[in-house]
Amino acid sequence: MLARLRAIAAQIRRERDVEDIRVFGSLARGDATGTSDVDVLIIVRHSAEPDMVRRILSFLPYFDLDRGTDLLVYTRAELEQQLAAQNPFLHRIWRESLPL
Repeated sequence: MLARLRAIAAQIRRERDVEDIRVFGSLARGDATGTSDVDVLIIVRHSAEPDMVRRILSFLPYFDLDRGTDLLVYTRAELEQQLAAQNPFLHRIWRESLPL
């Protein structure tokens, strides 16, 4: 699965203005099963779209996987703001995530 995600990340980097793409959750921790979902954090340089749901929907077509996929899409500024505010969810994601 990681090899497939790396290929998807490479395609996204060619086609979109992204800064970083990371996997987190069970796949990053190494305890994923065949039915585990895929958790991906995408950091975009800039976004004209303020609505995160629309940003997520714009990236979902890349992830045509045989399992559930959860995406988070933040600008670098949004991510840094949330980390500075000590958002525990994003701190955990950032600590455990692996770059794709």
